Amino acid sequence: MNLRFNASVKQITYILFFLSGLTSLIYEVIWVRLLTLTFGAAAFAIATVLLSYMGGLCAGSFWFGNKSDGRYNNLKLYGILELLIGLYALVLPFILDAIGDFYIYIYQSFEPSFYSMSIIRLFCSSLVLGIPTFMMGGTLPLLTASLTSKHEKSSRQVANLYALNTLGAASGCLLSGYLLIPNLGLSGTTILASVCNILICFAALFYNNKRLVEDSEPESAKWVNKVTQNKGETQTESQIPGLTRNTALSCLALSGLCAMAYQTLWSRLLSMIIGTTVYAFTIILATFLLGLVLGGAIYRGWFTRRPLTAFALSQLGVGLFVLATMPYFDELPFIFLQIFEASSNNWYLYQAARMGLAFSVLIVPTTCFGISFPLVVEICRGTRENTGKNVGRIYAVNTLGAIIGSFVGGFILIPFLGIQISMMLLALVNIIAGLALIMIHPNLAIRPKAILSSFGVLAAVLCTVLLRPWNLHYLNSAPYIYAHDYSHADSVDNLKKVLDSYELMFFKEDATATVSVLDIMGTRSLAIDGKTDASTGENADMSTQMLLTHLPALLSHKNEEALLVGLGSGVSLGSLLKHDVKKVDVLEISEAVAEASHFFNDYNNQALEDARVNLVIGDGRHHLARTSKTYNLIVSQPSNPWISGVSNLFTTEYYQLMHKRLSTDGIVCQWIPSYHMSQEMLAVILKSFTNVFPYATLWTSSVPGDLFAIGSKSPIQIDFPTLKTKLHNSKINQDLAKIQMNDSMLLAKTFKYSQEQINKFVEKHAKNLEENTDLNPIVEFMTPKFLLNQRTAANLRYHEQLNGDLPSLLEHVHFELDTNRRWFSESARKILHQ
Repeated sequence: MNLRFNASVKQITYILFFLSGLTSLIYEVIWVRLLTLTFGAAAFAIATVLLSYMGGLCAGSFWFGNKSDGRYNNLKLYGILELLIGLYALVLPFILDAIGDFYIYIYQSFEPSFYSMSIIRLFCSSLVLGIPTFMMGGTLPLLTASLTSKHEKSSRQVANLYALNTLGAASGCLLSGYLLIPNLGLSGTTILASVCNILICFAALFYNNKRLVEDSEPESAKWVNKVTQNKGETQTESQIPGLTRNTALSCLALSGLCAMAYQTLWSRLLSMIIGTTVYAFTIILATFLLGLVLGGAIYRGWFTRRPLTAFALSQLGVGLFVLATMPYFDELPFIFLQIFEASSNNWYLYQAARMGLAFSVLIVPTTCFGISFPLVVEICRGTRENTGKNVGRIYAVNTLGAIIGSFVGGFILIPFLGIQISMMLLALVNIIAGLALIMIHPNLAIRPKAILSSFGVLAAVLCTVLLRPWNLHYLNSAPYIYAHDYSHADSVDNLKKVLDSYELMFFKEDATATVSVLDIMGTRSLAIDGKTDASTGENADMSTQMLLTHLPALLSHKNEEALLVGLGSGVSLGSLLKHDVKKVDVLEISEAVAEASHFFNDYNNQALEDARVNLVIGDGRHHLARTSKTYNLIVSQPSNPWISGVSNLFTTEYYQLMHKRLSTDGIVCQWIPSYHMSQEMLAVILKSFTNVFPYATLWTSSVPGDLFAIGSKSPIQIDFPTLKTKLHNSKINQDLAKIQMNDSMLLAKTFKYSQEQINKFVEKHAKNLEENTDLNPIVEFMTPKFLLNQRTAANLRYHEQLNGDLPSLLEHVHFELDTNRRWFSESARKILHQ
């Protein structure tokens, strides 16, 4: 009795593999978030996590590929793997806690060097991610070997499975970013994905026994199919020499390298245009994946008959498309402004429009990358009996290239060559790979080879020669945040003239961010990924930057050991050094920011040259987690909480780390930029802060939107005579005089809420909302929605709304003499108009 694979079971298996891709991407999003919280958010730390993740996929694909052929229970084994992945996902947080404790113990006990610590980090992350990703990597070769029939090409089966699995991944990306994590948090999303894995297992086990049915096809039909199959074989490039196959395999590794490097470059480039929020990165990743889906979906017909030719053309297509479109990339900000104007009234329409912009950049090259994998499977295909081994080996080679590409793109190309030159270099690599495949083509005549090669070389030369440097003013315009401001320009030409008038004093692309320093009509600004994070504007940023450290230092009883998270322009550090501090640890995640701060030396008093300063290029939160030091003063000045990654510096767990490293009588100060934020989100942040620090107050810099949450382990009492003594210090006084805050009235000008008033504000606006935590990052997902209307938290958007309650302030101030108290009260009332 002849048996064949049940067609209905095959369709069910396709659905299951789609769900596998969906859950795998959800896990990747969650696991990368969790591991970066443990090992740090610095570029090398994130790269280590991704290396561990993709390394597991590579190893699993190779190993299971070798074991998959000749087995009759591959579908059953696939189901068991899905079950184990789902169960492992449930216990991974507990494993991560243990690994994290071990990691911190090693650091505190031995204080290893940077390179030693990197190796330890790689070892720990591999322990955590190696097992589940190893199993994930084995699913494709297992199912390919299981589903490929003797009358069917394995490459077509691979294309179907690859496209469906990647479509599931794109769906998982969008679902986790827009729906699941915002509503269920990381834990709830993990449980849902785990349940899905368990259901996949049950379905696979159930249908495993139904996968084969009796072949009732008539003998005459079998003969016709066999003839047709043989006829098709004669029309393909099936007789490909071993050397050519190995070359194609090498080119696939290069293709994987280029694809991941491109993804890094495109993410950096597009994030400066469509935004640096979690939603923007979700869009970029989903768009990239959907391009791969399209590549797998169109694999049929001519592609299956001419795989080597198609593979060569796909590589040429990537390179030529990138070179041809690169000259127009600095026009994307102005296209985005048109999109913003047409769609900003509707949040969902706006998301779709941003995805459309990303598609215009990515769809052609990612489609070419997506079709490359099944093409190489067809080029290198062997017999029916070694299908799984072949697919596993090819997938492993492609993933190995991707591993190298992710590292090369972020740590070699961008820092040393910049995005534009790196993109051009990668395009040339694709073109060279395509030309090499054409030249070694065994079934292509000399004339077609000459025509295709000449066309490729000529097009590459023309595109490269015509390539012009991007206008960095345009790329740094950050339209995603300043679209409302740019709308006042009468036309795009006028806006370009305004942007061109800015003087670009510094520009650097490092592994973490794109950093620039601009002089705009005499005001010097520091921009990170296009968004201004500090400036010398006298009526705004200078007041905030200086008071951020002056206020807590004035309120603190002792400032011997201080920690500053975030360097920025260095102005806050310069103000802190005016006080009696013995040592300041400064944590800055971007090396380029540290370099850019020297352009503000006239304003920060050359702060980094001070012998008391210890500059550490790294993640501030990671430093707090692994150090054993305690500080008298901790000041945190991250960027806005709607920026992906930065939001981790506004969570309860972060405040707990600050609390752990704070001395008994120490002071912490958290800068909260309440613009682009609702009062509910501000209340959530304050709720998280005050639940950790039982004694808290809220202050302002007299600039609408800029707030300082100052907390302590003990009641905050301001000794008025001590305060006056500090203010009489010439260095402090002269510095504060620059912002008209050089007397004791700065207390009245900057005080906003006492602990009781903060509690009332939280009770009113966040009573039914949870804290902002690592596992439930609601601020990161909610605040980006307020970028469209430039909203500032209620009661804090106008100068007259910044005034605090004088009786509440007086509760925190200790006066030796009643006359001083009366004088202070009368002077403060005049300022506050109370």
